[in-house]
Amino acid sequence: MTLGTIGSWRAMTAAALLVSAGLAGCASTQPRQEVYPSGKLKAAYGALVENGQELPQGQYKQYYESGEPMAQGRMERGVRTGAWTEWYPSGAVSRTGSYVNGQPSGQWN
Repeated sequence: MTLGTIGSWRAMTAAALLVSAGLAGCASTQPRQEVYPSGKLKAAYGALVENGQELPQGQYKQYYESGEPMAQGRMERGVRTGAWTEWYPSGAVSRTGSYVNGQPSGQWN
């Protein structure tokens, strides 16, 4: 049972679930993982397919082969954006800062 249309979204059922109401041309992200030749996790992220090309989109996590985190932040169409944290192979934080349009921005600690 449809309860009504709200802008580009349609409310469905009394549980108020939101589903896409036919937004042509919109893409969704699919979970992706990259692994080292050893089979250990190298990176985990969402992938957006745009013009036949897969681009990292959303939360992005990269790991050393040891399993320790290497970097974590957000990607927008394959470009680093917003707050990021990077780690040394020992697991200690090496630096934190922000990216704007894929370029480091402001002060990094």
